[in-house]
Amino acid sequence: MISQEEYDRSVIQPLNIVSPAVAFKAPHAVQMAIAELRETPSLAVVRTTIDAPLQSALEQIVRNALRQLTDRNVTNAAVVVIENATGAIRALVGSADFFDDAISGQVNGAVALRQPGSALKPFTYALAFESGMHPADIVADVPLAVEDADGDYVPENYDRQYHGPVRLRTALACSYNIPAVRLLRRMGKDRLKSKLIEAGFTTLTEPASHYGFGLTLGNADVRLLELTNAYASLARGGTWKQTALIEHVRLHAAGEWDVPPTGVREIFDERAAFLVSDILSDPAARRPAFGNAFRFPFWCAVKTGTTKDYRDNWTIGYTTSHTVGVWVGNFDGAPMRGVSGVTGAGTIFTDVITHVREVLGGSSDAPKAPQGVQRASVCAMSGDLPGPACNTLTKEWTTTEARPRVECGIHRTYRIVDDEGIEVERVYQVYPEEYRTWVEEQRIPQPPPGAQLVRGSGGRMTSQRLEILSPNDGDAFRLDPILRREYQAIPVRARIPDGYTDVRLLVDGKDIGSMTDGVHWWQLERGSHRLQLIAQRRQEKIRSRVVAVEVE
Repeated sequence: MISQEEYDRSVIQPLNIVSPAVAFKAPHAVQMAIAELRETPSLAVVRTTIDAPLQSALEQIVRNALRQLTDRNVTNAAVVVIENATGAIRALVGSADFFDDAISGQVNGAVALRQPGSALKPFTYALAFESGMHPADIVADVPLAVEDADGDYVPENYDRQYHGPVRLRTALACSYNIPAVRLLRRMGKDRLKSKLIEAGFTTLTEPASHYGFGLTLGNADVRLLELTNAYASLARGGTWKQTALIEHVRLHAAGEWDVPPTGVREIFDERAAFLVSDILSDPAARRPAFGNAFRFPFWCAVKTGTTKDYRDNWTIGYTTSHTVGVWVGNFDGAPMRGVSGVTGAGTIFTDVITHVREVLGGSSDAPKAPQGVQRASVCAMSGDLPGPACNTLTKEWTTTEARPRVECGIHRTYRIVDDEGIEVERVYQVYPEEYRTWVEEQRIPQPPPGAQLVRGSGGRMTSQRLEILSPNDGDAFRLDPILRREYQAIPVRARIPDGYTDVRLLVDGKDIGSMTDGVHWWQLERGSHRLQLIAQRRQEKIRSRVVAVEVE
């Protein structure tokens, strides 16, 4: 094929062997850019948005971190860095080592389908804030069973504890599961799924009923890149932008051009995005669950996620200028050994966000509160305006429309006779009926028999609404064919605010008895039934909302 002279010349030519790892920079990002421009003819030069020195540094951070986790059966990680102002992807690490077949290194973890766990919760809370709630609102972290497509859905918290009445700030910052499910029941699964699609999640192709209430806890497959960009929307005050990987294109024949950003839409109210960001940046609020993790010398909002059996863990967060997403796990789905979002992805996130700040800069300050958001003093236990007996005050962000307007009714002053027979006044924490078991487990002192409430010492008891607490609307029960009928009864529990008297339980419009102490045992009867409370308040009859149940 060649002459002797050509052969002699070539064998004495020095060979400079360059490893693929050196020659092929940012391989997963380059592959994505090639795929994006596959239909473009005559390509000459393509410039991506990737910052090469940053990319190289993050690849080293990933390798160093995974070396510390080898005994925990962790083989891979992926990292995405997005510039908030433009949507430009400044770094994209798809795996620990693109050239290592033993760990399936050519799989791109930035776009692989994985379950995000609790990293999806902030969007439920943003939806709640858009719907008129605020971080001081109270949600019940007590046992819960809600009817779902496959039967009752019974969520559990990560720490397997119940925390009683918790403010939304604490519930999100500490990533409690039960409050998130309660919020989703209130907001609706379809609304959350629609909002997530608006936020750029392209993988939610099934109906909301397919995911059920587990959607808020992250049981749906998502992509790290899309999840990170959804968080970037929160960082921008609710504005979603299409991510950009290609910055400039030059063709052989048809000239050259910069690639303009495309796709911008408002997905969250600016105030809702601000409230979520403020909670995710609050180290004091997350301390009960996460200790002193994620403390930075600059403002940073951060959220973790860990899936069942430790198969995936995540840490996503942002400064005012950049958003960083980290996934850690194994591409074959093998579980890690006790690696949480803090100890796995969290360590990489901390190093990455710190390095991004050092290299790319950006403001250290927190976002400014938008118009219509202000701080208010509230009782930390009830989320309401402090009453004369409150001793646990805190400052909380609220919106103009949703700011607290009623006085705390949990802290109440009672006149009692002490052990020495002396009449004294003492403050007790009095909670609604739904917290009864939790109060007993926590051994919270309650007013003794004969205690007299001191007038003006408290307002409402978390809610002024007459309401059936259990069963839940839509619950279904099945009669036991063997057990005697008189033993087949369920407790109907009610919330009865002050000022309501003669509370009666109606079943299908028929008065079946008094709600003494907020409880009535109702004997089950086959069929569809409508339960309702009726009570006297001043000179008028008050009815609760109807709860429909089915007995088979």
